[in-house]
Amino acid sequence: MRWPASCAVSANVALQRTNADQASDRRVREWTCGRLPARTPYDRRMHTLPGTTSTQSYTVQLMGQEQGPYSFADIQMMVRSGTIRHDTLLKAAISGPAQWFQAKDAPGLFSPREWMVAALLSVFVGVLGVDRFYVGHIGLGVLKLVTLGGFGIWAFIDAILFILRKVNDKDGLPLR
Repeated sequence: MRWPASCAVSANVALQRTNADQASDRRVREWTCGRLPARTPYDRRMHTLPGTTSTQSYTVQLMGQEQGPYSFADIQMMVRSGTIRHDTLLKAAISGPAQWFQAKDAPGLFSPREWMVAALLSVFVGVLGVDRFYVGHIGLGVLKLVTLGGFGIWAFIDAILFILRKVNDKDGLPLR
């Protein structure tokens, strides 16, 4: 595929800066030429951290020590594995002073829904499926409502799962 001459220079410069795969190269080329890339279901999770660009790396503060640099994809995997919690401090690894911020403030790492709200809903009105509606699992919420929480058994098990933070939201992101 040929790119217009107007974006050839910016695309080549952008491609030299990144060592990503072909799909990422295509996205960089499309962004530098002023066209938006095609939307995929995973694009909403591929955000950058506040005040940074996607090609930067990030430092994580774990156990009182700075570790890194990590790419945004690495940070997402660390969140999924439980290494990074919502209150873990992150910093963009850029030249000059950068401010620390909590991981929950970075878009695409954690759900906008709160864990404590979901756990309380599960304990008090879980029989009606309100907890599942809250995290975006509409089908399970309707089923739980119709069966009155699986005659209480499902509601009890769900309460334990929510308290132990084993339930993610509809996008697969962990609750804050």
